[in-house]
Amino acid sequence: ERHLARVPDFEHAIRHYKESLRLDPKFHPDETAKALVQLEEKKAHQDELDALKEIEIRRAQKQWNRALALCADFPKRFPKSDSKTLRDVEKRVASIEAAKRVDSVRRVAIKYHELSSRLIRRKAEDRKVSLAAAQAYVTGEMKKEVIAAVAESLAKETGSEEFTEALVAQQWSERSKDPKTRPNVRHAGYHSGTFIL
Repeated sequence: ERHLARVPDFEHAIRHYKESLRLDPKFHPDETAKALVQLEEKKAHQDELDALKEIEIRRAQKQWNRALALCADFPKRFPKSDSKTLRDVEKRVASIEAAKRVDSVRRVAIKYHELSSRLIRRKAEDRKVSLAAAQAYVTGEMKKEVIAAVAESLAKETGSEEFTEALVAQQWSERSKDPKTRPNVRHAGYHSGTFIL
Protein backbone atom coordinates (compact mmCIF):
# COMPACT_ATOMS: atom_id res chain seq x y z
CA GLU A 1 0.00 0.00 0.00
CA ARG A 2 2.75 2.44 0.89
CA HIS A 3 4.49 1.71 -2.41
CA LEU A 4 1.27 2.50 -4.31
CA ALA A 5 0.92 5.75 -2.38
CA ARG A 6 4.42 6.79 -3.40
CA VAL A 7 3.97 6.04 -7.13
CA PRO A 8 1.40 7.80 -6.82
CA ASP A 9 -1.55 5.42 -7.48
CA PHE A 10 -3.89 6.65 -4.79
CA GLU A 11 -6.96 4.78 -6.08
CA HIS A 12 -5.30 1.39 -5.73
CA ALA A 13 -3.64 2.34 -2.45
CA ILE A 14 -7.02 3.29 -0.96
CA ARG A 15 -8.48 -0.01 -2.16
CA HIS A 16 -5.65 -1.99 -0.54
CA TYR A 17 -5.92 -0.14 2.78
CA LYS A 18 -9.67 -0.76 2.89
CA GLU A 19 -9.15 -4.41 2.06
CA SER A 20 -6.57 -4.77 4.85
CA LEU A 21 -9.07 -3.25 7.29
CA ARG A 22 -11.75 -5.66 6.16
CA LEU A 23 -9.47 -8.68 6.51
CA ASP A 24 -8.03 -7.65 9.88
CA PRO A 25 -9.79 -4.69 11.57
CA LYS A 26 -7.40 -4.93 14.54
CA PHE A 27 -4.21 -4.47 12.47
CA HIS A 28 -3.06 -0.88 13.17
CA PRO A 29 -6.58 0.57 12.79
CA ASP A 30 -5.62 4.14 13.78
CA GLU A 31 -2.64 4.26 11.41
CA THR A 32 -4.70 2.79 8.59
CA ALA A 33 -7.57 5.22 9.13
CA LYS A 34 -5.16 8.17 9.14
CA ALA A 35 -3.52 6.91 5.95
CA LEU A 36 -6.91 6.58 4.27
CA VAL A 37 -7.80 10.19 5.09
CA GLN A 38 -4.49 11.41 3.66
CA LEU A 39 -4.89 9.28 0.54
CA GLU A 40 -8.43 10.49 -0.08
CA GLU A 41 -7.16 14.08 0.15
CA LYS A 42 -4.32 13.36 -2.29
CA LYS A 43 -6.70 11.55 -4.63
CA ALA A 44 -8.87 14.68 -4.75
CA HIS A 45 -5.80 16.57 -6.03
CA GLN A 46 -4.56 13.85 -8.38
CA ASP A 47 -4.75 16.11 -11.46
CA GLU A 48 -2.67 18.79 -9.74
CA LEU A 49 -0.03 16.25 -8.69
CA ASP A 50 0.09 14.89 -12.23
CA ALA A 51 0.58 18.43 -13.56
CA LEU A 52 3.44 19.06 -11.12
CA LYS A 53 5.02 15.75 -12.11
CA GLU A 54 4.78 16.73 -15.78
CA ILE A 55 6.60 19.99 -15.01
CA GLU A 56 9.44 18.06 -13.37
CA ILE A 57 9.64 15.62 -16.29
CA ARG A 58 9.97 18.50 -18.77
CA ARG A 59 12.60 20.11 -16.58
CA ALA A 60 14.59 16.86 -16.34
CA GLN A 61 14.46 16.63 -20.15
CA LYS A 62 15.72 20.23 -20.35
CA GLN A 63 12.54 21.29 -22.15
CA TRP A 64 12.76 24.61 -20.35
CA ASN A 65 10.14 26.56 -22.28
CA ARG A 66 7.62 23.73 -22.07
CA ALA A 67 8.17 23.45 -18.31
CA LEU A 68 7.72 27.21 -17.89
CA ALA A 69 4.57 27.15 -20.03
CA LEU A 70 3.12 24.40 -17.83
CA CYS A 71 3.90 26.49 -14.73
CA ALA A 72 2.20 29.53 -16.24
CA ASP A 73 -0.85 27.44 -17.12
CA PHE A 74 -1.12 25.79 -13.69
CA PRO A 75 -3.13 28.56 -11.91
CA LYS A 76 -5.54 28.69 -14.85
CA ARG A 77 -6.08 24.93 -14.83
CA PHE A 78 -6.41 24.76 -11.06
CA PRO A 79 -7.84 28.09 -9.83
CA LYS A 80 -8.96 26.44 -6.57
CA SER A 81 -5.49 25.12 -5.77
CA ASP A 82 -4.26 26.04 -2.28
CA SER A 83 -1.80 28.89 -1.77
CA LYS A 84 0.99 26.54 -0.71
CA THR A 85 0.87 24.68 -4.04
CA LEU A 86 0.74 27.93 -6.01
CA ARG A 87 3.79 29.24 -4.11
CA ASP A 88 5.55 25.97 -4.92
CA VAL A 89 4.83 26.52 -8.63
CA GLU A 90 6.23 30.06 -8.40
CA LYS A 91 9.42 28.69 -6.83
CA ARG A 92 9.68 26.14 -9.62
CA VAL A 93 9.48 28.94 -12.19
CA ALA A 94 12.48 30.71 -10.62
CA SER A 95 14.38 27.42 -10.36
CA ILE A 96 13.65 26.44 -13.98
CA GLU A 97 14.64 29.88 -15.28
CA ALA A 98 17.94 29.68 -13.39
CA ALA A 99 18.64 26.16 -14.69
CA LYS A 100 17.71 27.26 -18.22
CA ARG A 101 20.21 30.14 -18.05
CA VAL A 102 23.02 27.88 -16.81
CA ASP A 103 22.29 25.36 -19.56
CA SER A 104 22.15 28.12 -22.18
CA VAL A 105 25.49 29.65 -21.15
CA ARG A 106 27.13 26.21 -21.16
CA ARG A 107 25.74 25.48 -24.62
CA VAL A 108 27.09 28.80 -25.89
CA ALA A 109 30.54 28.17 -24.39
CA ILE A 110 30.81 24.66 -25.80
CA LYS A 111 29.61 25.70 -29.24
CA TYR A 112 31.81 28.81 -29.22
CA HIS A 113 34.95 26.74 -28.57
CA GLU A 114 33.93 24.18 -31.17
CA LEU A 115 33.29 26.70 -33.94
CA SER A 116 36.18 29.02 -33.11
CA SER A 117 38.57 26.05 -33.27
CA ARG A 118 37.16 25.20 -36.66
CA LEU A 119 37.68 28.75 -37.96
CA ILE A 120 41.20 28.95 -36.53
CA ARG A 121 42.11 25.61 -38.12
CA ARG A 122 40.84 26.85 -41.46
CA LYS A 123 42.98 29.99 -41.24
CA ALA A 124 46.01 28.10 -40.03
CA GLU A 125 45.82 25.79 -43.02
CA ASP A 126 45.56 28.70 -45.47
CA ARG A 127 49.12 29.30 -46.71
CA LYS A 128 48.09 32.62 -48.26
CA VAL A 129 47.33 34.16 -44.84
CA SER A 130 50.30 35.95 -43.26
CA LEU A 131 50.96 35.92 -39.51
CA ALA A 132 49.97 39.59 -39.22
CA ALA A 133 46.72 38.96 -41.11
CA ALA A 134 45.97 35.92 -38.96
CA GLN A 135 46.53 37.84 -35.73
CA ALA A 136 44.32 40.67 -36.98
CA TYR A 137 41.60 38.15 -37.83
CA VAL A 138 41.72 36.46 -34.43
CA THR A 139 41.59 39.74 -32.51
CA GLY A 140 38.95 41.33 -34.71
CA GLU A 141 36.71 39.79 -37.33
CA MET A 142 36.74 36.23 -35.99
CA LYS A 143 34.72 36.97 -32.85
CA LYS A 144 31.81 38.37 -34.88
CA GLU A 145 31.92 35.38 -37.22
CA VAL A 146 31.95 32.91 -34.32
CA ILE A 147 29.08 34.62 -32.53
CA ALA A 148 26.98 34.61 -35.72
CA ALA A 149 27.82 30.94 -36.34
CA VAL A 150 27.02 29.95 -32.73
CA ALA A 151 23.67 31.75 -32.84
CA GLU A 152 22.73 30.06 -36.12
CA SER A 153 23.87 26.62 -34.98
CA LEU A 154 22.09 26.70 -31.60
CA ALA A 155 18.91 28.08 -33.15
CA LYS A 156 18.84 25.09 -35.51
CA GLU A 157 19.70 22.58 -32.77
CA THR A 158 17.10 23.81 -30.30
CA GLY A 159 14.44 25.04 -32.72
CA SER A 160 14.33 28.22 -30.65
CA GLU A 161 14.60 31.81 -31.81
CA GLU A 162 16.02 32.82 -28.43
CA PHE A 163 19.62 32.27 -29.50
CA THR A 164 20.20 35.63 -31.14
CA GLU A 165 23.66 37.03 -31.77
CA ALA A 166 23.06 39.52 -28.96
CA LEU A 167 22.23 36.75 -26.47
CA VAL A 168 25.21 34.65 -27.56
CA ALA A 169 27.58 37.61 -27.16
CA GLN A 170 26.14 38.39 -23.72
CA GLN A 171 26.32 34.82 -22.45
CA TRP A 172 29.81 34.31 -23.83
CA SER A 173 30.98 37.31 -21.82
CA GLU A 174 29.16 36.06 -18.70
CA ARG A 175 30.44 32.49 -18.83
CA SER A 176 33.26 32.94 -16.28
CA LYS A 177 31.38 35.13 -13.79
CA ASP A 178 29.21 32.36 -12.32
CA PRO A 179 30.83 29.18 -10.89
CA LYS A 180 27.90 27.18 -12.29
CA THR A 181 28.61 28.34 -15.83
CA ARG A 182 32.38 28.62 -15.60
CA PRO A 183 33.86 26.39 -18.32
CA ASN A 184 36.46 23.71 -17.72
CA VAL A 185 40.08 24.43 -18.62
CA ARG A 186 40.52 23.86 -22.34
CA HIS A 187 43.77 22.83 -23.99
CA ALA A 188 44.85 24.44 -27.23
CA GLY A 189 45.83 22.26 -30.14
CA TYR A 190 48.75 22.95 -32.48
CA HIS A 191 46.79 25.13 -34.90
CA SER A 192 44.88 27.13 -32.28
CA GLY A 193 48.00 27.36 -30.13
CA THR A 194 49.89 28.87 -33.03
CA PHE A 195 47.25 31.57 -33.41
CA ILE A 196 47.06 32.25 -29.69
CA LEU A 197 50.77 32.80 -29.61
